[in-house]
Amino acid sequence: MSLRDVNKFRIAGLIVICLFTAALFLPGHQSTSAGSILHQSDDVVPGWQLASLGWLGPLELCFAWFANLPLIICVVKMLRGKSPKPPTAVITACLALSVLLPQRIWQPADGWHTGHFHGPAIWLWLSCFTVILLASMQSDTRDLKGHASNAM
Repeated sequence: MSLRDVNKFRIAGLIVICLFTAALFLPGHQSTSAGSILHQSDDVVPGWQLASLGWLGPLELCFAWFANLPLIICVVKMLRGKSPKPPTAVITACLALSVLLPQRIWQPADGWHTGHFHGPAIWLWLSCFTVILLASMQSDTRDLKGHASNAM
C-alpha cells in the first residue's frame, strides 16, 4: 500500500470524526404519535442527548446506537492508514440504518408511543457510515486488481 493510500484512509478517518462531532452539536427530531393524527408531536432533541441515551435503544427495539462500537474500530483502523473490511462496514451501516425504522418511544408523561428519529444530527451520523463504506470499497477494488494482476 502506497503512502498516498495510507493518507486517503487517514483523511477519511478524520472526516468521520468531524461528521460525528458535528452530529453531537446539531439537533435531532423525535416525531411521535399516540394513535390519531391529532396527537402527533415533533420534539427537538440535541444530538448529544440522542447519543448519550442511545444505549437504551434495545428497550425500544432500536439497535442503531450499537453501530457506534464498530464505527470506533473502523475509525481507529483508518487513522492507522488501513481500510475497514467490507463486511464490517456493510453490517455496521445496516445496523445504523435501523434508526430510520419506526420505534416504540417512551414518554414519561403518557407512556409508549410510535415514533421515529430524523433531522440534521441523524443525517450527519449516518453520513459517517457512508464514508466508512466508501473507504472499505476502495480497499476491496484495489485487492481485486492485485489478484487479477497476480493471476496473469
